[in-house]
Amino acid sequence: MEVLSPQYLAGVFDSDGSFSIARRHPDRKTPNYTAVVQLTWRKSENSRMFMELLCSQYGGIFCDCKSTNRMKSLNTKNGWKNV
Repeated sequence: MEVLSPQYLAGVFDSDGSFSIARRHPDRKTPNYTAVVQLTWRKSENSRMFMELLCSQYGGIFCDCKSTNRMKSLNTKNGWKNV
């Protein structure tokens, strides 16, 4: 199995990724905060294989975002694996 090194992923996310923190339920006494790591590529068989490899090594959720802005979860693993 091919291995995605942390150095390679740093380059990929530097060029095509984003990191953010989302605040959920701000009206509650204790709102929830979620770390969001997003990588957006044009849909192709190569990008799909990369995303599946990324999820198999590091965990997370892989979604196929349709033009209607609806997300279909293709990998529903919860959480991240240790890096």
